[in-house]
Amino acid sequence: PFSSWLQNATDLSTRQLCVFLGATLTAVGLILLAFWAFLWVRKLFVRRRALSFATNDDEQETTSTRGLTELGV
Repeated sequence: PFSSWLQNATDLSTRQLCVFLGATLTAVGLILLAFWAFLWVRKLFVRRRALSFATNDDEQETTSTRGLTELGV
């Protein structure tokens, strides 16, 4: 009886260990995935902001150049 109880306990703890490791690895994977997605979105927004700044600078420069050209400078 004792050996069968020990066998059941060993099986149970092995199963629990597998479940625990699976859950831990899943949680770590999801955290890493969320962190990677956050960095990707941030990079996308920074690039878009840089593009919009460059576009605004170009528009302002074009406008001021056009104004100087109209003044004959």
